[in-house]
Amino acid sequence: MDIKKFFSIIFLLFLFDQLIKYYVDTVRPSFGLFHYVENTGAAFGLFQGSNFVLSMLTLIVVMVILYMYFFKPEYFASTYVSLSAALILGGAFGNLADRVIHGFVIDYIDFGFFPVFNLADIALSVGVIVLVFCLWNE
Repeated sequence: MDIKKFFSIIFLLFLFDQLIKYYVDTVRPSFGLFHYVENTGAAFGLFQGSNFVLSMLTLIVVMVILYMYFFKPEYFASTYVSLSAALILGGAFGNLADRVIHGFVIDYIDFGFFPVFNLADIALSVGVIVLVFCLWNE
């Protein structure tokens, strides 16, 4: 995947995530699958109250992926590995922006039987699953 596509995916994912969170933060919906939740933990509500630690871990993951992308491009020869890294980065930037701006992550998708989550959490989870699948098959 070329650099334009890679960073376009990251940017668009970040943009959509932040636009949805802005709407949810402004309207504070409580209908259907949408419920405003302030999450000081990780994806899906894990590790509540760990905002600073999670922010630092996110920065480390982001720096490692970007370092690898620019200085070890052979690891990103597969389109799937590049896509997984872009999804992870887009989701990480989305939730990191919330942590820095609000001190928590805005979650809003609520199925009732599962912890509340957001678009960034979905991107992170799918990115990790795709990356694990790619590594497993090598």
